[in-house]
Amino acid sequence: MIDLLLIPSSLLITFYTGAWEKLNLYYWLFVVYIVVGIPIYLLTGQYKGITRYAGSSLAYLVSIRVFLITLGSFLIGNLLNFQLPSLSKFISIWLILTGLTVGTRILMRDISVLTIGNINKSSKNPSKLAIYGAGAAGAQLATSMKNSNSFDIKFFVDDSPLLWGRMLFGIPIKSPSDLNNSKN
Repeated sequence: MIDLLLIPSSLLITFYTGAWEKLNLYYWLFVVYIVVGIPIYLLTGQYKGITRYAGSSLAYLVSIRVFLITLGSFLIGNLLNFQLPSLSKFISIWLILTGLTVGTRILMRDISVLTIGNINKSSKNPSKLAIYGAGAAGAQLATSMKNSNSFDIKFFVDDSPLLWGRMLFGIPIKSPSDLNNSKN
């Protein structure tokens, strides 16, 4: 559970940037953030998602979860009369923990896609493919084909001269006349 490292790291980063000398007053935050955070992550499905298919909604959901953790920690600190850091410190913790959590999940997603892709590509000989249409349907088809790891998309073909020479997912878009010239 990488979150057991991310939570204290976000607190350390927050206090290192301006209140390091007061860290001993806020030691309770380390315990409370973990005690509040892990159950919130578990109850709200933080660990149920398939990292390989994580999209932009991940950032929004993590931001909401971390806000709930921060609010819960603030309320517990208030109820137990602990020394509270400033509101700006709580906001900093929220932003830093959100950034670390989202960044870690995206990194894990990219590593899993690369690893699984390399495993699948090494065990199979992917078919070479050109996709006709570089619009929304072509992009969706390309995403599906890339996720299957059974195809090597060489290029897109589109009728629009405005798209020729541009890239979609790092794959070139060519004119239909280029089909005759392409053997690979």
